[in-house]
Amino acid sequence: KLFAYPNLSTPLSSKTMFRANDCEFMWSPTGSACLVKVTTDVDATGKSYYGESKLTYMSGDGKTDGSVPLSKDGPIHDAAWSPSGKEFVVVYGFTPAKATLFDMKCKPVFDYGTGSRNTVLWAPHGRFLVLGGFGNISGNMEFWDNNRKKQLSAVKAPGSTNYSWSPCSRFFLTATLFPRLRVDNGFKVWKYDGRQVHMQESNEEMYQVTWRPATEGAFPDRPSSPNAGQNVGSPAGVKEEVKGAYVPPHLRGKEGETRKTLSLHAFEEAKKVGGSALGPASRQLPPGASEEDEKLSKGALKKKKAKEKAERERQAQEQLEETQRALEAAGVDAP
Repeated sequence: KLFAYPNLSTPLSSKTMFRANDCEFMWSPTGSACLVKVTTDVDATGKSYYGESKLTYMSGDGKTDGSVPLSKDGPIHDAAWSPSGKEFVVVYGFTPAKATLFDMKCKPVFDYGTGSRNTVLWAPHGRFLVLGGFGNISGNMEFWDNNRKKQLSAVKAPGSTNYSWSPCSRFFLTATLFPRLRVDNGFKVWKYDGRQVHMQESNEEMYQVTWRPATEGAFPDRPSSPNAGQNVGSPAGVKEEVKGAYVPPHLRGKEGETRKTLSLHAFEEAKKVGGSALGPASRQLPPGASEEDEKLSKGALKKKKAKEKAERERQAQEQLEETQRALEAAGVDAP
């Protein structure tokens, strides 16, 4: 339930979450809207070992609420509001994960495509952001200019356990720290376009690395340079050779030699998107609920669940009896 303090008697908005084991509230910096992430330990569909997750949008005025319209099935890895509070990014879906930008009406406005990612990090001024793949992913980082909707670069920082933007929004810090990892402790500093500008390794265990705090407004919001992201990760002016798929010696130089490179996943490119925003009090199905269940009354739904339970117990009993008969026929004593 969403209330307007100090009136705690009449809720502005109310949502019922089925099968919720954990719930996380993510308020916008302006306090005008809230994202509610609900997770379960078990996925009823059997598609994921890590359970289900659902993201719900609730506006502060109570006029708009409902599930965030996501265009790909799978878990919700991360969601974060921009510092302005006017938009938010959600990273979601099975590998390769998708990332989408939504406006204040929960309408999708830009699709960052798919990639190896599970984290979104906004720069303090809201101009730049990093879509990263940390933890069980090998440190992939995509640097984006969100104002221009342009990817500046894609680099890697393997083994990173901590990461953050500088207060000036011009640099990004990645570090490998103890006790998460005992070896290769150290940190790297990257420019906003993915260019590495500093690296320091430590022969001892490193416990913490952090930026020096700065007051709000101490640094101006500066746009990216015209050549930002050019030749990142390769020497200036040198074009990397694109290698094709391997061709056996006996097929080289023959017709039909060219082959497509094998890929385990189909990646999608970034693009502008359009979609309908959530309407007033729109009805969205929570995790574990079906459209059929939504139409039933509480009494009918209770009877349906009891009938399904009885059917499952009957099938289990039949399987047990069949197993016992098979054991007796084989001359084996049933336990």
